[in-house]
Amino acid sequence: MRNDNHVVSLIIPTVRRSSIEKTKAALNKQTRPADELVIVLDEERRGAAWARNEGVRRATGDLIAYTDDDCIPPHDWLEQLVRSIDEHDAAGAGGTYKETDPLLDEIRQLQTKKANHHQSAGNTGNIMYKREWLELCERQDGYVFNDSSWAPSGSDWRLVWRLINRGAMLVFV
Repeated sequence: MRNDNHVVSLIIPTVRRSSIEKTKAALNKQTRPADELVIVLDEERRGAAWARNEGVRRATGDLIAYTDDDCIPPHDWLEQLVRSIDEHDAAGAGGTYKETDPLLDEIRQLQTKKANHHQSAGNTGNIMYKREWLELCERQDGYVFNDSSWAPSGSDWRLVWRLINRGAMLVFV
């Protein structure tokens, strides 16, 4: 059910993991479904940042959501992100998630507790941005996600930092 005036494009980078079927099944149960699903297959292993950039190029929505091909979002995931962006007139909204591996989950929860939630909105396994802010980064820096980054998740945090430095408000959900 849609209670908003947005077009939500959901981007999922993948390298053909079988777990994407569980991700898609969870997305089919969303209380606010995506208007467009953009699955970017990275057959040449150029990296998640490349796939996320490619997804933005293909997407048509004014809101761009990201998840990974091994994530299982809760049924109200997109609804919560859209609502948070609208309620706060935010440039983006996102959060953390629960890892299936207990050690990785403990590390993620510690990182989440330490995060400054006024300057963080999660990572690209659980995030949504207004397209206009992503386009601003691309115009000014020449890219959205830096696909020449050496650290696999580094482009996530660098994008957040670049947005905040441009005055964007991000909401931790």
